[in-house]
Amino acid sequence: MPGSPTTTTPSFANLQEEARKAITQLLDETLKGQAYEPDAAKEWAAKLSSGAVTALQGLSQHFKYIATCTIAQKCGGGLHSESAASWDPARDGCCDVAWEGDGMSATVVAFATSTARR
Repeated sequence: MPGSPTTTTPSFANLQEEARKAITQLLDETLKGQAYEPDAAKEWAAKLSSGAVTALQGLSQHFKYIATCTIAQKCGGGLHSESAASWDPARDGCCDVAWEGDGMSATVVAFATSTARR
């Protein structure tokens, strides 16, 4: 309708680059210079998962967020992971950030689902 206000539905695609930057910074601040230790890795993974959700909430309150973190010691073994989701690709989304250190690697995957009514 001419003259009617337009409303845009939030799309996570518009936030992905900022989300990746925030998660990368969090990974660097948490893991840079650290040596892999199993007990510490458990704490780091919890800190990174909750920190990613907090950082994403700071970018936009229009989504519900889920974040996972995997930390693996580099010892020659492989690691494979996969996710699947049923959502609205125009609104919802995900991003993943991989981090490599001397003795370990980490991956944070964040999922965002729109809180806007359909």
